[in-house]
Amino acid sequence: MASRDFRVLLGAVIAIPAALGITASAPASAAVIEIATTGPVAELRISETVQATPDVARISAGVVTSAPTATAAMRQNAVKMDAVVAQLRRMGIDPRDIQTRNFNVNPQYRYDRPREQQILTGYQVSNSVSVRLRDLDKVGDTLDTLVKAGANNISGPQFSLEDNDDVKAEARAKAYARGLTMARDYARLAGYGDVRLLEVSESVSSSARRQENAIMLTAARSADAVSTPIAAGEVGTSVSIHVKYEMTNPL
Repeated sequence: MASRDFRVLLGAVIAIPAALGITASAPASAAVIEIATTGPVAELRISETVQATPDVARISAGVVTSAPTATAAMRQNAVKMDAVVAQLRRMGIDPRDIQTRNFNVNPQYRYDRPREQQILTGYQVSNSVSVRLRDLDKVGDTLDTLVKAGANNISGPQFSLEDNDDVKAEARAKAYARGLTMARDYARLAGYGDVRLLEVSESVSSSARRQENAIMLTAARSADAVSTPIAAGEVGTSVSIHVKYEMTNPL
């Protein structure tokens, strides 16, 4: 995936941080110097995305219970949720990879038509944890095991790349190289022989691949069935840069 924006400034005064001339992470108190430009300034925004195999999957696993009273619903939920968390730990999942995601207690009503009013029928309690899986080969087995342990509210898995330094560097290099090539092309079209870098900044974003309806896939399988099939595919890491070049060496 690639996108771009282009603008030429016909003579400008460029303010940049004194250190390195990079604006991406400069503190508010950084010294600023003024650089006067004599040639046109090409301003570009370039984005490059690099795809890579994910190394982490996240699953939301929870329990929903209902009872006439809030206390009873919470008690039932606690027993079942304890069983789910205990099973996760027995599977060898590190406690730091298990985090409570949400806990809700909601009253349940039915509409009484003769009385034209809502009647309280009980309470529903939902509790879920976010589970980070580092062994992607075990995602299907984990989903099956969670259902057997009592989880009845599962979403995911969502695949992502936790260690993305290498792909960020690759996307950054591609974006910068393309930006420099474009700036030189515009400079030649405008009658200049080269360009001089004035400013560069960047932003990074990552896409996550999500496989939905895991609970339906798992619940439909019998106890002796093979593991739920899961395909991790690839996820993308994007680097967008904003660069300014002065056109130099008039032809």
